[in-house]
Amino acid sequence: MPQLPQVDALLKAATDRGDVPGVVAMAATREGPVYQGAFGKRALPGGPAVTLDTVFWIASMTKAITSTAAMRLVEQGKLSLDWPISEVLPELAAPQVLEGFDATGEPMLRPARQRITLRHLLTHTAGFVYDIWNPDMGRYMEKMHVPGIISCQNAALMLPLVFDPGDMWDYGINIDWAGKAVERASGQSLGDFFAEHIFAPVGILRPETVRLMSQNAIGELEVRLLETAVPAYSNNAEFFPGMRKKWGLGFMISPEPVPGGRGPGSLAWAGLGNTYFWIDPAKGVAGVILMQLIPFADPKALALLDGFEKTLYAALG
Repeated sequence: MPQLPQVDALLKAATDRGDVPGVVAMAATREGPVYQGAFGKRALPGGPAVTLDTVFWIASMTKAITSTAAMRLVEQGKLSLDWPISEVLPELAAPQVLEGFDATGEPMLRPARQRITLRHLLTHTAGFVYDIWNPDMGRYMEKMHVPGIISCQNAALMLPLVFDPGDMWDYGINIDWAGKAVERASGQSLGDFFAEHIFAPVGILRPETVRLMSQNAIGELEVRLLETAVPAYSNNAEFFPGMRKKWGLGFMISPEPVPGGRGPGSLAWAGLGNTYFWIDPAKGVAGVILMQLIPFADPKALALLDGFEKTLYAALG
């Protein structure tokens, strides 16, 4: 593996300044791994050092893995992108749309005008949201005593939509439901399915499926700014403000190149604890940078992500 002292210096300086407690970063090209580094501490002030095998909570970075699992089952004919997902998830047979609250504070609901499909779930166009970025959903959850998604309870998924399936893009519990669909269609727990069909070297997806997942799947819709409703958990979050963003079957897509960094058509997403990854098919580079701090979209964490990406591409030439 080549030595990239410029990247080492960037990451070490960030932890030495206290920008982030600790960081692990890795990168690869089509030829294989080209960088790995670990700096800082697992906890401040005196925790153990971060190492390359430190375990991180990657949160929504698992959405890409779950989407891949769902597409394995699409290849096998056990799921379809465009069947009503209620065929495997009867809980979603009659979705309701939250339209607001009446004068007494009761939720006002109506039946959704479209059925939810797996395509809606994988593209975040089903109408589900997270309360972290939607105050009406937070109000609904408080009123109806629905636990938060961090509780990992099935009851946390029993939420209405905020728009009709296919009408908008908004980020929410869509892939959580897709994971349930994987379990029902496969007869395995999600963890067991991952272990057998995703994490083992079994030739995981067909090339045409990978190409499909990497294409814009939301048409003229756009990935929007996530405006925080719970500042303790997240800042306002938007990758590359001012640039168009699309969504494929499991990933955000950047149609335009990032100056000094990833090329057009790159795929990416993140986790709530400030973990980030990207896959750049145009330039043949993939990177991941893992930190562990809240709130999400921490300005210093985002600056380190940007610095890592641009320093890496400059070093690779």
